[in-house]
Amino acid sequence: MIYLRYFLGLCAGLVLALLLVIAVEYYSNLVHPFPEELLAKSPHEITTDEICMHVSNYPPWVLGTVLLLWGLVAAASCGLGGWIGGTFASLSVAAVLFLMLVINLLMLPYPEWFQLGMLVSFLTAAQLAVRWTRRRSSTRANPAT
Repeated sequence: MIYLRYFLGLCAGLVLALLLVIAVEYYSNLVHPFPEELLAKSPHEITTDEICMHVSNYPPWVLGTVLLLWGLVAAASCGLGGWIGGTFASLSVAAVLFLMLVINLLMLPYPEWFQLGMLVSFLTAAQLAVRWTRRRSSTRANPAT
């Protein structure tokens, strides 16, 4: 039964993360849309250099809001995973999301302040969610305290 709860917590946390990341990307596209010349191309015609150029032109205020939103993605996803599946599910969701974050930061030319801020924001939010999960798990295991 505990393995099923872990698996369900992991899946729920990752599905929530996917939905929230799509929402953050949608927001990002609303406030900093792709140039018309890129939109005119089919997706397989867009080059990596064109994507990198678009990312390097992000206004700092957009990056700042995305930084905060990613912290919320981490907290909500790890929290949901932990709420359903316990601390290990919360940690597993955090590990998958952290790997995705690092890959994204390495692939695209974000400013250094944003890269550092993303790591700090993500790790802080994930740690808070895992702590909440541990506290909740210990309360559930011993309701008298």
